[in-house]
Amino acid sequence: MPRHALSFRRLLSRSNWQHHSQTVRLATPGGHALGDSVSRSDPRQAPHSAGVTVNELMALQREFVAERNWVRFHSARNLAVALTVEAAELLEHFKWVTADDPSELPVGKMQEIGDEMADVLLFLLSLSDALGIDLAASTLAKLNTNRLRWPPGDTRGAWVPRERGSGQAQ
Repeated sequence: MPRHALSFRRLLSRSNWQHHSQTVRLATPGGHALGDSVSRSDPRQAPHSAGVTVNELMALQREFVAERNWVRFHSARNLAVALTVEAAELLEHFKWVTADDPSELPVGKMQEIGDEMADVLLFLLSLSDALGIDLAASTLAKLNTNRLRWPPGDTRGAWVPRERGSGQAQ
């Protein structure tokens, strides 16, 4: 059995992937189905990844790219451009939208937004891989920096601009 099939099967067995009222089947590049169908329900319910790690997602994306011989196109510059384009496509879904509450968005729109968010994440994973940046470690470090920079006692319930790097309010 191909290595990617085992990877997807393992992830599916750990996931409770719910989305839209349709059935989704993951397939190998040859079109053979992987595992059983995964039921998708109301898209407004957040999908549960059951602990899929950043490194596992990165490995799956790396494998996807390698299988298609796209590595040669994945320079840091090209990936940064692609990431920006995908982020713009995500933003496009909110153009002229007056709804502040996500539950007011049409069901189909939520699926499209989720797809664009996934595209952004996949290009971000590829970019971090190309640059050799540990995205999980960088994210944890940034969260810690933000906690120190914006302590709850000083910023709770209000946006307080800070001078970059100083930690002091402007």
